[in-house]
Amino acid sequence: MEKKPEKKVKKEVKIKKKTKPEESKSETPADESVMDELEQKYQQRLRDIDQKMRLQELLQVNPITLQMIHKYCFARGQPVEGGKIDDDSANKIIYLKTIRLGFVNIGEISNLDLFDHLQSLFLESNKIKAIKGLEKNINLEFLALQNNYIKKIENISHLSKLALLDLSNN
Repeated sequence: MEKKPEKKVKKEVKIKKKTKPEESKSETPADESVMDELEQKYQQRLRDIDQKMRLQELLQVNPITLQMIHKYCFARGQPVEGGKIDDDSANKIIYLKTIRLGFVNIGEISNLDLFDHLQSLFLESNKIKAIKGLEKNINLEFLALQNNYIKKIENISHLSKLALLDLSNN
């Protein structure tokens, strides 16, 4: 008696997927998991880019310029036309007694040599790491440097008129 080879019977199992009306019926569960994974990677990439942009914004520092002083102190926020300051404005700017440049991402105190009439200087909430650049500002009476990154009090011994120095939160 001859044995007949056994036939292997394949059972096809169909996985029924509940589909939403807008979904394509051609997607399989494997396709869906791949799409979910791609979506997660995409969302993570967006978060990474956002974090990098915020970090770059935090690291960006600005120098003190005449245009900045004109914009924030002299012209009360009015833009400088054509990016240039006329001679009359420039002559008035150097006689300012108060300069307010808080919250504008200044990285260092510089370019204030022309302001020998300066009595009050507000540089709070910037990114200043050291007190320097005030050698010519001998009439300074008030210096606000709170909320910066200053670790050492230095370069102020020549400021004999200085009555108030605010270094809180450094």
